[in-house]
Amino acid sequence: MCNIVKKYGAVGEWAMAAEKFADYWVGAGTWREMSPDRRLAFSEALKPNLFEWDAVMDDTTPVEEWAALLPPATLLVFDSAGVSPTREIAAILRRSCPGWTFAEVQGAGHMAPITRPDLINPLVCSFLESIAQNRELVGVKG
Repeated sequence: MCNIVKKYGAVGEWAMAAEKFADYWVGAGTWREMSPDRRLAFSEALKPNLFEWDAVMDDTTPVEEWAALLPPATLLVFDSAGVSPTREIAAILRRSCPGWTFAEVQGAGHMAPITRPDLINPLVCSFLESIAQNRELVGVKG
C-alpha cells in the first residue's frame, strides 16, 4: 500500500491511489460502489497519506514508548479477520499494553466505525460508561 500511494500520489493520480486504497482496506469493489462525490472526497482525504508513510515505515520507536503516550483507559477495536497489518498491530499492542481493553469484532472490517456503527457504537458507549463508573467509584470529578 505504501508503494501504491507513493507511486500514484507522486504523479497526482489520486483517484487510482484511492481506488487501490479503498479496495484494500474496505474490500474489493468498494471504490466501484462509491458515488462520484464520495470518490472525490476519498481521493482528497488520501492526499496527506503520501507523507505519513515515511513516518510509519521508518519509525523504530519501541511500541511501549508509543503506548505510554496514550491513556491507560484505551479501547482498541479490531476485526480479527481483517487485513494482515491491522491484525499484526492489534497483536503487538495486546502484548505490549495488557491494561488496555481489546474488542475483536469479526467481519466488521477496517472502517467499522463508519460502515458498522451498529456494532462499534455499543462497544464504545459501554467502554465510556465503564470509565465514568470507575471515576465515580474513586471520587474523581470532571
